[in-house]
Amino acid sequence: MNIQERFLFIKNEIFGGNQKAFAEAVGVAPSVIANVIGPRQGKPSFDVLEKICANANISPAWLISGYGSFLKNPADCVSSNTDIIQPEPKVAKEISSNIITNNSENNDIISQLVDTIRLQGEEIGRLKEQLKQAQIKKETNVLDVQDSSNVNVV
Repeated sequence: MNIQERFLFIKNEIFGGNQKAFAEAVGVAPSVIANVIGPRQGKPSFDVLEKICANANISPAWLISGYGSFLKNPADCVSSNTDIIQPEPKVAKEISSNIITNNSENNDIISQLVDTIRLQGEEIGRLKEQLKQAQIKKETNVLDVQDSSNVNVV
């Protein structure tokens, strides 16, 4: 199964064939998904792969290589995001039982890629939290300025 077929699988099995829902759930434009699974058969960027893994509960190893379970291990999730898509257990069991593992050299490479993606996912989570806190602080500062009638100038 190539990367385009794996994208198509995700679209059909998790999002009921709805390309727009797939794109919105992972945070990309629908045209990004269309470029991969449409007639163009383009290769997705690392950023797109990372978003799919982070936001659709897809295993990075499976998405990149097709080996292993297509679902990410829940213990590997970097946040307790309630928006993470949880596919039907029946589908997960059927797919997991049909996938064969690769030789150890490829598994080492995949493990390194998975570790890199996991670390970057954790960093993205930290950055998102910092951004959220900065936005809250900004809104609080704006409200404080609007409520203040006296300004102290030094």
